[in-house]
Amino acid sequence: MRYPVRRTAKLWRALALAAFVFGFFGGSPVSAQEREQERDRRYSFVFSGTRLSDALNVLIDDTEINLIFETDMVAGQTSFCRASQELIDRVLKCILRGTGLDYILLSSGTYIIVRSVRGETQFGAVAGSVLDLESGEPIENANIILSTENVGTASNRSGRFVFTSVAPGLHIMTVSHVAYGSRVDTVIVSPNEEEKLLISLEKRTFLADALVITDSEARPSSVRRGSDVIQDIELLDLNPLASINVLQTLDLIEGIHQGESLSAIHMQGSDSGEHIYRLDGVPVFIPVRLGGLIGPFSPFAVSEIRIRKAGFGASHGSQLAGIVDIKQQIAPPSRRRVEVLIDPVSLNARVSGRSGDPSGFRASWTIAARQDLQYSPYFKQIDDIMQSWSQPDFFLLDLLRKESGLDELDPAIKEIIRSERNDFNVGFSDVHAAVRLNFGLFHTIQASIYRNRNLFGENQDSLGELIPNEPSSEDRFKWENTVLQVRYEGILSGRLLADASFWLSGYRLLDTFGDFPLGLTTDSLCDSSCAEPVLTDDFNEVNEIGISAGASYALSLRHSALARIEVVKSENDFTITLSPFLNSISSSGTRKPNRWRIGGFVEEIWSLGTATTLRSGLRFTYLPEQQSVYAEPRFSINYDESVRSTGFLAASISAGLYRQFTHQVDVSTYNINALFPSVRFWFPLDRRENPPKALHLAGKIVIQPSVNWSFTAGTYFKHQPHLLVLNYGDHVSVRTTGSGTLKIPLMQKASGNAAGFSIAANHRSRRHSLMIRYEYGHATRRIRNRFKNARLVVPWNIPHSVFSLLEIVPSNQVVLSIRGHAMFGRAWGFRSAYYDYVEPSSISSQFGSFDFSTPESHEMSEFIQFDAGITYSAPVGAVDLQVRIYAINILGRRNVRDWSLVEREPRGAFELATRSGIPFLPMLSIRLGV
Repeated sequence: MRYPVRRTAKLWRALALAAFVFGFFGGSPVSAQEREQERDRRYSFVFSGTRLSDALNVLIDDTEINLIFETDMVAGQTSFCRASQELIDRVLKCILRGTGLDYILLSSGTYIIVRSVRGETQFGAVAGSVLDLESGEPIENANIILSTENVGTASNRSGRFVFTSVAPGLHIMTVSHVAYGSRVDTVIVSPNEEEKLLISLEKRTFLADALVITDSEARPSSVRRGSDVIQDIELLDLNPLASINVLQTLDLIEGIHQGESLSAIHMQGSDSGEHIYRLDGVPVFIPVRLGGLIGPFSPFAVSEIRIRKAGFGASHGSQLAGIVDIKQQIAPPSRRRVEVLIDPVSLNARVSGRSGDPSGFRASWTIAARQDLQYSPYFKQIDDIMQSWSQPDFFLLDLLRKESGLDELDPAIKEIIRSERNDFNVGFSDVHAAVRLNFGLFHTIQASIYRNRNLFGENQDSLGELIPNEPSSEDRFKWENTVLQVRYEGILSGRLLADASFWLSGYRLLDTFGDFPLGLTTDSLCDSSCAEPVLTDDFNEVNEIGISAGASYALSLRHSALARIEVVKSENDFTITLSPFLNSISSSGTRKPNRWRIGGFVEEIWSLGTATTLRSGLRFTYLPEQQSVYAEPRFSINYDESVRSTGFLAASISAGLYRQFTHQVDVSTYNINALFPSVRFWFPLDRRENPPKALHLAGKIVIQPSVNWSFTAGTYFKHQPHLLVLNYGDHVSVRTTGSGTLKIPLMQKASGNAAGFSIAANHRSRRHSLMIRYEYGHATRRIRNRFKNARLVVPWNIPHSVFSLLEIVPSNQVVLSIRGHAMFGRAWGFRSAYYDYVEPSSISSQFGSFDFSTPESHEMSEFIQFDAGITYSAPVGAVDLQVRIYAINILGRRNVRDWSLVEREPRGAFELATRSGIPFLPMLSIRLGV
């Protein structure tokens, strides 16, 4: 019998009613004996997030006990209880656990629900790690949902997660990731206790699982929004050049375009110097990329590339455009421990292993190395490409010599240069090593190191022998990188995740010009009063060392806070020569400061159920030399909802202020061949300069109506009110005189805007994968005293772009892939040096029908390229064999990469000359694993 009260009442009214019931029914010896027998019976119940009133009514129906409770007292409460063959008193305690309620048992056998007098509810916590089932690697941004509490979270970079203030009882937990299968499990939470979990996920068998597009700055939908990810680069068949340049895969990501001559990338309408590369969270400096043919990292060493674009969160850093985060491989990706890859230009090797108990101490490690193959027949193909890219450009050389008051180069010398085949130098080697030590489930130490050396360029030493009294010329780039980092991460309590790290990054570049330009001596521009010779090698050295500490604290089940502080010391040394013909001394800048930077962020995350997450953050950076603190507020809102059992709907909006505290400038090369259209230099802000800033607004929506189909649409807008760009204008308009060096600022102010959108469709099955994407972009800038102070479309703007990818798996051993890329509406057709050195000069910028002051009119033809490959994989005894045959530009199109001018007779007649990108280029690679 039950007596639930249907309106609000005082407790004394319930007790009075209980007394009446006791007086009416009490005193019968038979009923008392029955009540004792009833209390000795055992029952089994499971309530998982059930409304408390419903759970109590079920208990009354099944046990027929007398139970009194107030409706308002139990309103809004839920019950998590699993009772197996328990006495009625234990069952009732289980149902009421975590609700702040208790019961009173009257002598008549009637139970009355009352508010607990023992204080507040004693909550528990759930903490765990999500790992790859096969490799043991932590899975970042796995999606973890406690459906019984209607909240979700995402695993961090070490695969860890925490739920705090969890009501005691039985809970249902779902763990998933788009590259892995999902797992549903239960966890029992006890008051004031922490449940520790180790969750392993198995990778899906979809062909395209090697490519994972994720989008999220915040949980719970962290695998779907905000950052784009390419995982398991060593398995990618999506880009034929991925084995020799993993950065080539970046064009798979929306909003990412290769720049001029494929030497750099541009992120959503931003300049190539407005994003940064980080390896295991440490800045790594990449000055040139040899036309995209050879990358800076061994493909065996990279496990993931994560792109953070417009609207990225406060926790990720300060850059005007975004971050390219590269993660080194640690644990072996499969059962293979030793692997060798012979690609067209290098020999790659990897040794890796792991040991220990998944729930106790375990260690994982990897060593990967790469060495160029100087005598590979494919180097002959690359040499031919470099020969075509470095055809002499005498128009620019003669024009700059004329501006400096020198005569044009002798025609006989020009003819010798044209006929001379350049001797190219291509050399590279790198080594990666990484180790991770897990102490139980919740404490990790990770360390990694990266070291590389590179030599790219040409040598024209023979000119000194062929042309008497003319010096030799060379244009070679030598650089090396060293990166080291050590990081600790751990779950210190059910509420607190903490980490601490130390890192250093070293970089040194020498850009050797020899005695170039031909026929120019130091006496031509400077007398004995000059403090240093005019012609010097450009040089750049950066040494950065830093420490940081951070924590994530769960304030409640739906509210958490993150914070970090870091201290960075940076030593910079550089020399940049913008033009050796005009004012070389003053256009060279050398700074050797030791700069300190103190920064960090605070960020709060609110979970409004499993579907909606709010994230707000504030970065701060203190520059002692400026004696200023710069703030960068960020905000995002994310929505993610399941659509039936096979799909989802996800959407996000993010906004924020972004600054940049180190100059990353691409200096246009003025050399005769322009093998490298630009070279990147790094140097600190001048103490008189305010850091550049940009405001971002970005949105994205992802719809997956079924397990096979998904559709994506995204948009962005960037307002850049304060930018700093290289000051070519002043340098080419001022000459050095005998009176000494003129002080000219190396950087000047600019402003700009960028906007765009993209739409994409994806279809996948076990035997094929298809993706097609369209993008539109429009970016403009205004530079002081350049192009009549007009706001122009930027040189790297791609108005229309279409990207497609098709993979077919006819059998378990064979994979066929075709990828296509088309770009339309590109302008600024001439190489960058034409605009940077000719347009602001005193010489007319009009040459025939070509006017360098109107670059938007220099529209190039469309770019269309298709690449294809076939991969065969099979075990041969104890060895796993993979053979890949692939080709770049299978249509053999002569896609124009830039223009130059050739002067013809009669004098003053100019003809357009074009240079093409990568021609048809077949390649072969062999991979062995044991």
